[in-house]
Amino acid sequence: MTTAGEQIESTSPPLSESAINEKLLVGVLLQLATFQPEALSEAVQIVHPSDFQVRKNTQVVTAMMELDIEEKPYGVVEVYSRMGGGGETVQYLMDCEGFSRNYGHTFMVTDYAHKVREASERRRLIKAAEQIKALAMSGDYGTNRELFDKAESMLSAVEPLELTPTGPVPVTDKLSKYLDDLTERYQQAKNGEMPPMGLMTGLTDLDLLWTGLKPRKYYVFAARPAMGKTAFLLHILMSVVEQYDDVYAVMFSAEMAFDDEMINRMIANRGRIDQGKLQTAMLDEHDWGRVSGAVGRLNPRLMIDDTEGMTMTHIRREARKIRRQIGKDKKLIIAVDYLQLIEGPKQINDDEYRLNSYLSKQLNKMKKSLDATIIALSQLNRDLEKRADKRPGPSDIRGSGQIEQDADLIAFLYRDEVYNPDTDEKNVLEVITSKQRAGKIGVRKLIFAKEFGRIESFALGA
Repeated sequence: MTTAGEQIESTSPPLSESAINEKLLVGVLLQLATFQPEALSEAVQIVHPSDFQVRKNTQVVTAMMELDIEEKPYGVVEVYSRMGGGGETVQYLMDCEGFSRNYGHTFMVTDYAHKVREASERRRLIKAAEQIKALAMSGDYGTNRELFDKAESMLSAVEPLELTPTGPVPVTDKLSKYLDDLTERYQQAKNGEMPPMGLMTGLTDLDLLWTGLKPRKYYVFAARPAMGKTAFLLHILMSVVEQYDDVYAVMFSAEMAFDDEMINRMIANRGRIDQGKLQTAMLDEHDWGRVSGAVGRLNPRLMIDDTEGMTMTHIRREARKIRRQIGKDKKLIIAVDYLQLIEGPKQINDDEYRLNSYLSKQLNKMKKSLDATIIALSQLNRDLEKRADKRPGPSDIRGSGQIEQDADLIAFLYRDEVYNPDTDEKNVLEVITSKQRAGKIGVRKLIFAKEFGRIESFALGA
């Protein structure tokens, strides 16, 4: 069979492979307009009118989509009329349809759509590369780090399309997997086992309430200063990577440097060693044994990034890099300490509401794009200090209601002894879960062993 490319070269000015695929797609859609009109819906899930290199093709597909939305046919006659008529237009439409009859196949409509989309991505990638080159040569970019961030932002806009099924799905399509999971969990419950609903933190009270940390979920832990946010996060991350061999965790630390102080915290936590002893190095033989044991429990699958001037662009770039390195079959936790210290685009950095909304939306997108569990620590407004009861609630999250909207779970940390030194509840950390999609809310009290920087459960221990 003579290929389309060969035929065109011998009869008319040569067309690029991209233009050939565009013409085949337009022609096949015109053929299918009458007896398989749903073909257009399938194609436009893959390709957008702006993906076409030939302007006329953009106009044709836009007209088709408008007609389809209005539940009208989108054949040659209808598209011709929608585009305003004219001899050149009808000739072009008939040429595309005839071309696809000679050189195309109607069953390949989605294949042509993919090829058009891929060519569009390559063109946009080339354009972004040219813009990056021009920016680098101009010197008009500030520091090299700012140049890399701008380049990353340009390239991230050209990410390949990842198709996910869209549109209505019969409820019965989901039943088979649901029943399999339900049966497995029933058998485990019957045998006295905890169903594997997520990654267990080792904090039994929370694990029973949250049923573990789950992939593709966005968790927000919020508190005022000195409540133990970082200690709480580190404890969870260290516990999870220690329990599960297939879990990797990265903590983007915008507040604390990854220095001896943080390592002291980690050694104290895992070895139950007083942090004061580690800071002064006043250790006895028993302490050294605990240090050795703690070092053995720290895991390279927990990574910490304390890059100065932490930006969302940097977080996205490094998180994507880690996902590529570990592969799709491993579980990934991405943690941010803390949200209000992360920088966004320069034009919104001075607007706290817009910045926090932007950061939260970006983290919420990452949970799906990277198939990851997202944890963000958040600061709270100072106004709660004026209340008699200083236990926080959703309205106290600093900077944006967008965080409350985006998060799948929100938990507030509160230690009464911070405000009331004579309280009866010393060394108690209240975890107030105020939001949990498809789950219960409530308060769980944990032991906060401050000297160890360690969180423990009242229920069964941690």
